[in-house]
Amino acid sequence: MEKNLLRRSASGKKNVSRVWLLLALILLGLTPMLEAQAQTLGTATTNLPTSYSGKWKTLLTSPSTIPGWSQLNLGNDPSFTNLTNTALPDSDPAQNTSSSSVANFNAAGSIVQVNFSDKPEKLTFLANTNSSSRNFTGQFVVEESSTINGTYNPVPEASFTSLAGKGLNSSHVMTASLKPDTKSIRFRLISINSSSNSATSIYIDQVSITKRTTVPEIDVTVSGKTVVSNGTAYSFGSQNVKTTSSPTTFTIKNIGSEPLLLTAPETEPALSITSEDPAGQFEIVEYPSLRTLQPNEETTFKVVFTPSTIFDKRASLTIRNNDSDESNYVVNLTGTGTILPAVISSFTPTSGGFGTTVDIYGSNLINTTEVLFSSNKPSSNLTVVNDNRITVSVPTGSITGPITVRNALHSTTSGSSFTIIPAPTITSITPTSGPIGTLITVNGKNFEKENFQSITINGQNATEYTLVSATQISVKVPVGATVGQGNLVITTLGGSAQTSFTVIIPAPSITNISPSSGPIGTEVTINGTNLDGIRSITFNGITATEYMSVNSNQLVVVVPEEAATGDLVVTTAGGSAKSFFTVIGITITSFTPERGPIGTLVTVNGTNFPEVAGIGFYNAAGQVLFAEELDRPSETSISGRVPEGAVTGRIVVLNEEGETIAESATDFAVTPPAPTITSLSSASKAVGEPLLIYGTNLVSVRSITFNGAPATQYGTLGEDGTQLLATIPAGATSGPLVVTTDGGEAQINFVVSTAITSFTPERGPIGTLVTVNGTNFPEVAGIGFYNAAGQVLFAEELDRPSETSISGRVPEGAVTGRIVVLNEEGETIAESATDFAVTPPAPTITSLSSASKAVGEPLLIYGTNLVSVRSITFNGAPATQYGTLGEDGTQLQVTIPAGATSGPLVVTTDGGEAQTDFYVSPSIISLSPNSGLIGAIITVKGSNLSNIRSITFNGTEATEYTNEDPNTITVTVPAGATSGPMAVMTQGGVAQADFLVLEPTTLPVELVEFTGKRTSNGVALAWTTASERNNAYFEVQATANPNSTEFKTVQRVNSKVVNSTSKTSYTTEDRTSTNNAVTYYRLKQVDLDGSVEYSKTIVVESSATIASSSVKVYPNPFDNTDALNLEVAAEKAGKLTVALYYVTGKKAYEQIFNIESGISTLEIPVNNTSLSSGLYILTTELNGQVSTLRVIKK
Repeated sequence: MEKNLLRRSASGKKNVSRVWLLLALILLGLTPMLEAQAQTLGTATTNLPTSYSGKWKTLLTSPSTIPGWSQLNLGNDPSFTNLTNTALPDSDPAQNTSSSSVANFNAAGSIVQVNFSDKPEKLTFLANTNSSSRNFTGQFVVEESSTINGTYNPVPEASFTSLAGKGLNSSHVMTASLKPDTKSIRFRLISINSSSNSATSIYIDQVSITKRTTVPEIDVTVSGKTVVSNGTAYSFGSQNVKTTSSPTTFTIKNIGSEPLLLTAPETEPALSITSEDPAGQFEIVEYPSLRTLQPNEETTFKVVFTPSTIFDKRASLTIRNNDSDESNYVVNLTGTGTILPAVISSFTPTSGGFGTTVDIYGSNLINTTEVLFSSNKPSSNLTVVNDNRITVSVPTGSITGPITVRNALHSTTSGSSFTIIPAPTITSITPTSGPIGTLITVNGKNFEKENFQSITINGQNATEYTLVSATQISVKVPVGATVGQGNLVITTLGGSAQTSFTVIIPAPSITNISPSSGPIGTEVTINGTNLDGIRSITFNGITATEYMSVNSNQLVVVVPEEAATGDLVVTTAGGSAKSFFTVIGITITSFTPERGPIGTLVTVNGTNFPEVAGIGFYNAAGQVLFAEELDRPSETSISGRVPEGAVTGRIVVLNEEGETIAESATDFAVTPPAPTITSLSSASKAVGEPLLIYGTNLVSVRSITFNGAPATQYGTLGEDGTQLLATIPAGATSGPLVVTTDGGEAQINFVVSTAITSFTPERGPIGTLVTVNGTNFPEVAGIGFYNAAGQVLFAEELDRPSETSISGRVPEGAVTGRIVVLNEEGETIAESATDFAVTPPAPTITSLSSASKAVGEPLLIYGTNLVSVRSITFNGAPATQYGTLGEDGTQLQVTIPAGATSGPLVVTTDGGEAQTDFYVSPSIISLSPNSGLIGAIITVKGSNLSNIRSITFNGTEATEYTNEDPNTITVTVPAGATSGPMAVMTQGGVAQADFLVLEPTTLPVELVEFTGKRTSNGVALAWTTASERNNAYFEVQATANPNSTEFKTVQRVNSKVVNSTSKTSYTTEDRTSTNNAVTYYRLKQVDLDGSVEYSKTIVVESSATIASSSVKVYPNPFDNTDALNLEVAAEKAGKLTVALYYVTGKKAYEQIFNIESGISTLEIPVNNTSLSSGLYILTTELNGQVSTLRVIKK
């Protein structure tokens, strides 16, 4: 909302309402005499008067009569006619009292300036010329600045270059918007046309500035100085195509008084660029860091220009914000894509042969499309790396000359030439083969030294060569050249040339070896020729692994382990050379004994012992200690005693100087001193108890035995070898306790206490014969069992099967508990570690509540001792629900378990087991099919379908059936059968299911069979006739609606015989049937006279129905008292549609169920409906799978 801050009313008064600015207008230069004074500016402070009525001179008189305002160097205030022709009161009588003063601009450079502090919004003033008949031409501007006496920018809406003269009451009303941060405005006459027909002055009057309301205000500048107004354009100028301009920085500033939001509206980005040109040519590369700008706060963003093609490009940059009148601040971005001529500053290399890669450097190379070498040969493999570099390959056929770079618009040629260096050629080499070091002469051309780069022979760079001339090179075959045929390659700056060369290797030779004999490990020097490229060195067939090649004429090799006297053979790639070497060896072959304590006499045997002068043993520090009492039993042996300080380790033999000349392959074990036993922690212990043995040298223990029985658990305590802990082993008896160590053995007498080690059996009733086993049983005279009061009851019928066992029968009154053995006085001398379980008597079965029951039904078992039941099985199938009734153990109740079949019923208790025969009632799960003609074969599925007594169809007994397994029967529908229950009677009872006997259809042919089976191609159909009479052909007809009379013929099959009394078979295929459709088929039989007959209808299920065996319906048949149940096994949740149809096709029932994955059981409420008895079709659809079932209502 605009608020007028200063306005002259028609009555000549100045209304100041909510004033924040008073415009001080100064009359400048009314006559030439006053022009100099007219350029002096009047200034005003920011404190404005609340009301004023008077002339401007009075307002600006120095000192000002209005507080807070001042003026400097103003002349008299001449009188002018009020632009509104309204006389204003004047408090100064000296002035014109009949008219007001106006600002008169009559000289170029005249200025009136007004300063203020609050935020302005709109400027309004009246303008006219000094003559109603003369127009003004020249330039008059109004300017604004954000600082007083700062930089002033024009306000275009309030400036003009011409103005028509009007009468006093017809002034021009000038209106313009001011920027919110403006603090000063100037009215300035820049020029005036003073011709005789033009006005000579501009009058300004009734100036009004409105204060800006409290709102945000967006202001946008570019690079910190250029103001970009809403809707104006900013140009990036020309830019080379495919290059990016330097980022241009845009500054957004809130010059309002409320926060400026850059995110409004929230559903759109604050900054966006839209263009009809390909996207990405103008791009914001740096977004504002602030989204909310407080008053006087600013933020920046950057935009670049990357033209992809030439010509002018345009885009709109939109800044979305909450400035009410500039909410979509638009800057129109422009720029021109151009292709600049390339600038070539350099290229490298400056010379080369065909195929040389050349890097060209410069600027404006990004749009290069072709590079030409002299002879106008276009380059190959042009790669534009960036705007300053491209790479190319010198094309074949180029000649020395400048390089030309072309783009779509320009062509640039280098200031210098690229020199083409000719490729070398080889005309001959001598020789064409030779070993390493062979000097080769190469003849050819273009071998100039300044262009030469390298020469290689069989892949190895040659370092010894001479550039004889531009047509000849001499070179030696370098070390490392691959043996065999290869290539000699010369490379220059102009390219490469090659020819074939074969490197051969000469055979080695040995002139002498030094020494020619020595022991294992001797270093042997081999002198000869061509001793490089070593493949192997052997001593009498043993390969040496340590050798060094000094040069091609000398080797140093170490005689390997296991080497023997014989040929020394050196093998290289060129062949082999040999000499003879004698191996001199001193070895220790054995020593005896292999172990013993300090002082043991040890005899060492070996080879080449004449030089042996002594025997040595290592101490703990690894030093050799000399054996004492040396002796030489033979030329190949030496003996001595183990010295003090020796430890387990290798034995060495020494020469006269005390140097080791051979070492044994294995250790001599220095054993500790013999052990002693001084005492035991107890003179008597039982088997399994721990025993402490005290003595000396009880370390390195090999075994501990108790009267010959070895202990398995023992160990030394501490480090001084004075204590040994052992557990009395099983089988130990009284006698010597022997401890054996590496140093010998020690023994002491020990008594093993009487103990029970085991008993058998571990459980049994009163009177059970129990055998008790143990140790030290000679003193045992009896066995005892505890009664309920904890007293020991003596076993009867004692016997002694062996010295370590005793047996007896469990006495009356004994209870579960430990067994004890007694001495002659009846005292307990040992007790078992575990209990003997006294069990009740064995069970018996006297009768059953029923000789047969069905699975899931309860059964009562009568007998004795039916307590502590462990299991009940029905022909091996375990029952899970059972329990004893009462406390006398005469009744047991059990539920017949799943899987139970007829056979032995076994009850197992803690006292034993009892069994009797039991028959499980049969059950029928399904009939397939559940309807058919007389003679049809039916498969019966169920459980316990064995021991069959009879099978009947509504009372008519079937005589043809097969009992395939306890759960399957195949039976033929007997003659005379009618619809009703099909009953199977076994020893276990009767099971039945409803079966529908179908009426046969009469055909002119006797049709034995008509079947259909779905295949990958459609449906395979087959039928067989027993006889045919006047039969012309068959038509196979199909329909998707079982209740429709509209069948479509899908195949025609001619009769094979016309008339026949023997069996005839037919097959055909319907490829029109889809896998997802249930299809119904019938045969149309056509006689020779055109008469027709139809067969029964068969159904071929859809592939989805065939694949799904997840839908079951029961009971089937059903009646008005039965609920029809549907069991569905679904792989995933979905909507199940269930529909029931009459055979006529009329829908009797439909309902949709929401079911979860898994098995769901649904009740179909059709039992209490008015459905008549008969056959119905039940269909289900779930997740695209369709099932069709037939149900019968009785």
